[in-house]
Amino acid sequence: MKNILFILIFFCVFVFDGFGQSDSTYLSPSIFYTIGDYSSSESSRSLAFYNTLQLSRQFYLITAYDNLSIENEDSDYLQQTFLGGGYVNLFPFTLKFNYGYFNGDYSYPIYDTSASAGGGNNPNKIDEVVTTDITHLFNADLIYYFDWNYIGGSYTFINQTEITPLSVHQVTLRLERILTDEIFISVRPNYTRSSTGKNLFSSAFKIHYVPIPELTFKVGGFLGQRMLYFDSDLLLIFNQNNIQKYQALGQLEVSPSQNWKLIFGYQYTKFDNFSINYLYAGIKANFYIK
Repeated sequence: MKNILFILIFFCVFVFDGFGQSDSTYLSPSIFYTIGDYSSSESSRSLAFYNTLQLSRQFYLITAYDNLSIENEDSDYLQQTFLGGGYVNLFPFTLKFNYGYFNGDYSYPIYDTSASAGGGNNPNKIDEVVTTDITHLFNADLIYYFDWNYIGGSYTFINQTEITPLSVHQVTLRLERILTDEIFISVRPNYTRSSTGKNLFSSAFKIHYVPIPELTFKVGGFLGQRMLYFDSDLLLIFNQNNIQKYQALGQLEVSPSQNWKLIFGYQYTKFDNFSINYLYAGIKANFYIK
């Protein structure tokens, strides 16, 4: 099914390449490293790459790859994420769309616990069972700008097809305003409907404070209930069936020059039966190529 992603990318390149040529091409690659500490004793590591490429005055191609590993005493999990999408600037409207493919492998060791193999206290590993979980994501956003305000809506469909088939429909509203040159606020109510019959409601919030152009502070989080939530701005998904209860986050962005940005952040997320502390760091570049 990764062919869907490649078809989407080629469609964007050939259809939108002539949609208003630009004098220069905008290129913005970034890389992030994240560590996660679970209250349920697991730990996670993630290395993610993102890129935005301008194909015309109106259209930007978005691609992302994430390699995530989660380790605990009984099993290991490795997930690879491939995401492709587009950003269409039709001022005062903005249209965004994304397709994501998530391939997750669970690895379970099998031990020989017989007495001849050393007994149950020190069993020998004799084999490993690997099961695969596949998730597909489809997303579309429409945003309208007026008088320093951004309003819009987002629809996301997520479908897990292998180990435990599950699908969710999500609708997220966007209510954002630039209050001053230094302060930006965002509120995003969300409704999620799962194939198991769950109806979940939550609301995310975020404040950006820019005291000087080289420095940005961001704080936020969400309250309520949500699951398999996708952030169409950050291109992040909590690819877990557990219900999230609330979240708190803080982020610092430092721009040593016009072309480079250093990003550091902390995020705490509470689920039904466990919680996760995340620390992350990244570097983002912004270039215009003639």
